[in-house]
Amino acid sequence: MRSFQRHEATQRPRLGICRGPGKLYRPRKQHRRCGGGRMLKRLLSNDDEPEPPAVSVPFDALLDIAQSERRRQCLRTVNEHGRLELTDLAEIVAAAEVGTDRDQLQSQQRKRVYVSLYQTHIAKLDNTGLVRWSQTNGTVCATAETGPAVGALNDLADRTTGGDC
Repeated sequence: MRSFQRHEATQRPRLGICRGPGKLYRPRKQHRRCGGGRMLKRLLSNDDEPEPPAVSVPFDALLDIAQSERRRQCLRTVNEHGRLELTDLAEIVAAAEVGTDRDQLQSQQRKRVYVSLYQTHIAKLDNTGLVRWSQTNGTVCATAETGPAVGALNDLADRTTGGDC
């Protein structure tokens, strides 16, 4: 009867990836198609990619934020500037959407973005803790979660579409 290779640290039999769950690994007989599980191990242990930043916001809330390009643009802008008045934030987001400079925006374009930020998007970002919204001052400030959330959204966009969020 042949003896199976045992893991040195635990003295338990090693399980083989290519032979299915619960099967013991025999080092002399390796699967030709998967190389004894080496290819799968190499794919799963990709050390080239850095770990995504830790975000304490629940994953569902982060996906809800990611649904709107306007909210993603707000997060990027607030992360870049730190603290902005809502009027300035609306101008920057509107200029990014239209693809022009802030000086060339029409009044209607500014107003449309300002109203949607005021009524919908800033409240969602504030409720999740990604920004701090002071309605009395009219300012939007970055929090400790803003930077990691932007990084996580960029990572999510890279993995799904291959581009920036």
